[in-house]
Amino acid sequence: MTDREKILEVKLNVEEMKRENAERRAVELEMRLRQSNADNIQRTMEFNAHVAQLQKQLHDAEQATSRTLGDKEREIANLLRQLDRTRQQHEIASIDHQVEILRLERNLLAATRGAHNGTSDCNNG
Repeated sequence: MTDREKILEVKLNVEEMKRENAERRAVELEMRLRQSNADNIQRTMEFNAHVAQLQKQLHDAEQATSRTLGDKEREIANLLRQLDRTRQQHEIASIDHQVEILRLERNLLAATRGAHNGTSDCNNG
């Protein structure tokens, strides 16, 4: 084999090694890409599960808040009714008190007139 043939054979071997190396790197890169895709799919599924869990927690919290607000609204309505009844009772008691004062004033006035009439009768008698 001549030197030229030997050089050509070495060049061919180098090219073959480069091609094999490139193929090996391509296979490795493809495997890494597939693994990366699988990892991304797994992380996406975990993320979606976490989002679903957070959505459920939010929904549960909204329902609990709604129930609490409903309870508070009923409590407020109840307190407003009690306040209204108390106010009405106070107004009735105030009217009763005014009526009692007027009755006492009338009795006092009648007694005062009676006393004056009795005194004047005594003076006249």
